[in-house]
Amino acid sequence: MSSIAEFSIPADEFALRETLERLPEIAIEIDRVVAHNATHVLPFVWASGEGSEDLPAILDDDPSVEKSERLAEYENEQFYRMEWADEARLIGHMIVQHDAIVQRAIARNREWHLRVLFPERSSQ
Repeated sequence: MSSIAEFSIPADEFALRETLERLPEIAIEIDRVVAHNATHVLPFVWASGEGSEDLPAILDDDPSVEKSERLAEYENEQFYRMEWADEARLIGHMIVQHDAIVQRAIARNREWHLRVLFPERSSQ
């Protein structure tokens, strides 16, 4: 049987903590996540809200971001590919070790809200 978990994590215990601290009006939404292994997590994210024009420089200074690249920009939204540092191991671990699917992950007001599907696992 599959399970869905919905939970919140303070940004200071996860990813983009400094970015969300410096840009409190910004919203970050994960579009999809690629995890090569539990420690190599590449999320594709949408960013919107006040101050998003300053986002590239702020991401460069955020220790939870190894790399970021803006792929597109539409009116008041920007689309990024990122590589997260150790703070994002939770998502990588869920995806790689438990075949989880991150259905929704949104950060705003210095907090992450996640909805994760854990598919049915066969007993062997």
